[in-house]
Amino acid sequence: MTDKKRPWSPPQIIWSAVIATVVWSAVGFSWFGPGFDWTTQGGSLKMSSNAVTENLATICVAQARGAPETALKEFAELSNYKQSNFVDTSGWATMPGADSAASGVAALCATKLRQT
Repeated sequence: MTDKKRPWSPPQIIWSAVIATVVWSAVGFSWFGPGFDWTTQGGSLKMSSNAVTENLATICVAQARGAPETALKEFAELSNYKQSNFVDTSGWATMPGADSAASGVAALCATKLRQT
């Protein structure tokens, strides 16, 4: 029988795959990079967590505005670093049906209340 030579040797296959991966990555990022958000899973989770915190802080501000005027005056008289603790203990940052406030909501809510 005749000994047929393989058209591709294993090192050639590996190098071809590496080069193809690099080329397709470059093409993907150059063509689709600017118009699309290429993020890692951790980056997208952080963005969604920030969006949730922002929405919960907006609800917290609405709950604070429904509080008695004396509570808002007491809030305004506190120093900045004590205001987020006040928001947390007053229950404004705790969403209806929850046992406690989500992380970062009280601080962001206090910031938003200071701005208005």
